[in-house]
Amino acid sequence: MEISDFDRQIDVNLKGPWYLARAAVPHMKRLGGGRIINISSIAGTVSFQRGSAYCASKAGLHAMSEALMLELRQHGIGVTVIAPGSVETGFHRDALPSAHHNDQSWMLTPETIADACLHILTTPDIALVSKYEIRPLKPGK
Repeated sequence: MEISDFDRQIDVNLKGPWYLARAAVPHMKRLGGGRIINISSIAGTVSFQRGSAYCASKAGLHAMSEALMLELRQHGIGVTVIAPGSVETGFHRDALPSAHHNDQSWMLTPETIADACLHILTTPDIALVSKYEIRPLKPGK
């Protein structure tokens, strides 16, 4: 892996959400609350070969989200990290072509992850969903 590729993974998957939270949190505090949802991956806790940068960036996002949750909940700001398993986004086809062949019909859809976000956002204000792990019901062959 090129150093620039490693840096890009960290920049997008870890620094990006941190910069967004840094910009949004002061406004959320002034408004008296809100929700931050970070989309991570099951790869933040279950690594795979040739995924060192991706897995490290997602593990960092898990840790950062938990720390932010602990820091911000006293301000009425809920922080959730969603950790999906395989989602049909093209990632598997491009990054792991030999792992799942051509049939990706068993994978979660982006709409399923959007539904998870909606579930989190409609949770009563007294409750906080801090971690949300979601996987395909029937894994690929």
